[in-house]
Amino acid sequence: IQTSEEAEEFLNVADNIRAERAAELAMLQHLLEQCRREMQVLESKVAVARGRVIDADRGIATMRQFMTDKGVPIVSPAN
Repeated sequence: IQTSEEAEEFLNVADNIRAERAAELAMLQHLLEQCRREMQVLESKVAVARGRVIDADRGIATMRQFMTDKGVPIVSPAN
């Protein structure tokens, strides 16, 4: 760089590159925040689904115990 004009041109190019990178960073940060919110929603749905499976397991165990107590033979596809 020999002249102040060349230095100014260099700085303009550098500023433009920085602005592009800052815009990309802002976009990526926004996408990351969206993903975090979606993860929270999915984690909540997983917890609800897990609770439903546990409830079903308890219901099955209760019914098996009831049938055993009544002397009803248990035929299960799992056995």
